[in-house]
Amino acid sequence: MSYWDDEMTAEVSRLEALPSRLRLKVATKVLAWTVRTLDPPIGHPAASSFVGDGLERAESAVARGQGVVDGVDEMMPRFNALFEDMAEPRGAQFLSAVLLLFAQFGSELPARVVVNLLSDSYEGALYRATSAAITIEIERSTPRAIEVIEYQKDAIEAAVREAQG
Repeated sequence: MSYWDDEMTAEVSRLEALPSRLRLKVATKVLAWTVRTLDPPIGHPAASSFVGDGLERAESAVARGQGVVDGVDEMMPRFNALFEDMAEPRGAQFLSAVLLLFAQFGSELPARVVVNLLSDSYEGALYRATSAAITIEIERSTPRAIEVIEYQKDAIEAAVREAQG
């Protein structure tokens, strides 16, 4: 996604500078908002349940000040079953994004994982917002694409301010 890459490149170093708990907060906040503002919402019941369960666990971890979400051993088999049988067009990005919430290396949620999650969230929202072939011009002219990018930037900015005290 060229437009997203262009707009979000500067944000990567800001994510890298954040502690894991704030990276998780950004990832969870962005994904939750993106999913909850989808039009149309995720219609596949099992996919909707998977996304909802993943977000609930992540939001609980954020509320406890954790930097990672436990439960990948439970979520991975659900993801694999759903991903292979995903009947809903333009839904796979959200499944992948939820699974990324559970990615951890030791006690850290790496910045590169959060970048991938933000990209998946953006792509999923973009694909639902237009049926046109995706080009940078289409991305720049799609209000939902612009809205998602702005929300992502705002979430990162809020986390940076929180880190600074």
